[in-house]
Amino acid sequence: MKRLVFIAKGKRGIVYKARYKGRVCAVKLKHPKSQATGNLEKEYKALKLLNRYGIGPKAYGFEDGKLFMELIEGEPIARFIEHGERERLLDVIRDVLKQLRVLDKIGYNKMELVNPYKHIIVTDNRAVLIDFERIRSTKKPKNITQFLTYLTKEKVSRNLAAKGIFIIKDKIRELGKRYKANPTEQNFRAILDEVLQKGFQARVYYATMKIPRGKVTSYKGIAEYLGTKAYRAVGNALNKNPFAPLVPCHRVVANNLELGGFSSGLAKKIKLLKGEGVRIKDGKVAKEHFVRLL
Repeated sequence: MKRLVFIAKGKRGIVYKARYKGRVCAVKLKHPKSQATGNLEKEYKALKLLNRYGIGPKAYGFEDGKLFMELIEGEPIARFIEHGERERLLDVIRDVLKQLRVLDKIGYNKMELVNPYKHIIVTDNRAVLIDFERIRSTKKPKNITQFLTYLTKEKVSRNLAAKGIFIIKDKIRELGKRYKANPTEQNFRAILDEVLQKGFQARVYYATMKIPRGKVTSYKGIAEYLGTKAYRAVGNALNKNPFAPLVPCHRVVANNLELGGFSSGLAKKIKLLKGEGVRIKDGKVAKEHFVRLL
């Protein structure tokens, strides 16, 4: 092992960059203040198992109380969520959920997924779960449900919504409870579809984000854009909109340009539209402000 370069420190371990058997790697040592014993050897054994499923950094060796493993270079998932592009974010979330599904199926629970800031690293081509000191074998793993709790946190949800990814808390909680009670592939797929924005509400919100400032479109127009005739369902989804003003539901009106409804009241809708330069006369929006979503 060559000269150590400090990377990160936790409560139980310290990670360095080093060379081991001719290659650059990460080496993890026990934190001198930690009272835990045997954790690094346990993590090495866990990684050897998980590597068979493509999970975690590759385990290279365990010698003299030191864990040698693949060096993962990237950024924590929380930071990536703040600036990542929509499609790349969806790929990362899909990747994480599929890995967590494997952990659930083989009966291992990774702690810290409710707040995985330092435990999921996003590289150029994948998301990597790291730090398996506290992994536990259990008949009731909670990997998926822990991560769903993370996605529904206010700051995380808002950052994702700003990119057009809508984590609808009530829906996610419902699906999470169903999966917890019966962790079948079907229930996992339902979670995956919802988080990956295939649900109707999320699609309505993403379409509504496309309406420019100073313009309006209709409930029917959004329905047609989504390939459905269910314009009333569009109205219902917007009435439940928890992402305003990121999702500008005040810019959606009736097909005849009448203002339609608004959960905060018609006066508020008029004020918002006029503040964006939209002309309103006799309860209708002027035609020049109407646009169709393409």
